[in-house]
Amino acid sequence: MPFEMGKLISLQTLGLFVVGKESDCGITELKDLQHLKGELVIYRLEHVKNAKDARSSNLILKHHLQSLDLCWVSGSPDTEEEEKAQILVGEGLQPHPNLKTLTVYGYGGARFPHWLGVEVSSCLPNLVKITLMECHKCEHLPQLGELPLLRILELRSMDSVRCISEFYHHGDQGIPFFPSLEKLSIYHMYHFGEFSSPMPLVPSSTRSLSGNQLRSIKSEDQAQVSSPSNSRNL
Repeated sequence: MPFEMGKLISLQTLGLFVVGKESDCGITELKDLQHLKGELVIYRLEHVKNAKDARSSNLILKHHLQSLDLCWVSGSPDTEEEEKAQILVGEGLQPHPNLKTLTVYGYGGARFPHWLGVEVSSCLPNLVKITLMECHKCEHLPQLGELPLLRILELRSMDSVRCISEFYHHGDQGIPFFPSLEKLSIYHMYHFGEFSSPMPLVPSSTRSLSGNQLRSIKSEDQAQVSSPSNSRNL
């Protein structure tokens, strides 16, 4: 990336920002780019070493952004300290609540940041599509079932996820479960065994399910998914 992009304070379209190791091309360059709109892909987030720098990106203030990709490409952290640091960095990358599409790729924390975890329905209420890919250390998924507008959910290569029971808040089963879901895709989750939920996995609005290397989905309606060619169209 060019140095000192942060001086382009009237910039509205960026598309891709590759985080560099030097301060004049680091993530802090996004701080004053408050007019960015449309789609933004932030690549090589492993170069962000602390929560302060992550917060300085001011993603939470960029209310014109519609789509955000957060990408780590160096693989999972090697030490517990590196993993904790990555979780703190993730906390500092909270987007604005207006965001509609989110992709998280290669995140190495054992848990997702709070804004994508237990507080996702309040922090990102306008999400329409979310993709989680190659977050190999995460054992539990966010409470995505509470998102009122979510239409498309894609899970890929989440190696540590074995059973999914966290899609809703266990303390309040009166909350509608995936009220707007239309498409659910699950690929390359080789250790995944089943859904475990007292609520139906597939609400009436869901139109399609697709999966690869997925043995079964167990819920009240016993929806079965085996391969893309055998996708169930509802």
